[in-house]
Amino acid sequence: DLLKYGSEKILRGLLDVIDNLERSIDAVKNDDDEKVKNIVVGLDMVLGMFSKTLAEHGLKEVETEGKAFDPHVHEAMGQQEVEGVEANTVVSVFQKGYTLNGRLIRAAKVMVAK
Repeated sequence: DLLKYGSEKILRGLLDVIDNLERSIDAVKNDDDEKVKNIVVGLDMVLGMFSKTLAEHGLKEVETEGKAFDPHVHEAMGQQEVEGVEANTVVSVFQKGYTLNGRLIRAAKVMVAK
């Protein structure tokens, strides 16, 4: 267990870094400025490398949008009526969830269809 989950504390802290990198990219990805576009490409590359490295150490993103709500890995922030979507289906994600070698370390915060 020590080898499998010993890095949990530091990985939990790094989840905030991932969240902030993703928010930064989302905030400027549609900018028309060529310099900003280049920065977005660079940030995407850094995020990809960072995510790949964390995955190699057992970190995996919880599946969410379009999946059935699972209280073991999802935290419902609310319900919303969505036409054409089956009840108890995740329709949007507020915060991604993650597992470390199969153990949940952060539940995904989601909106669920009524």
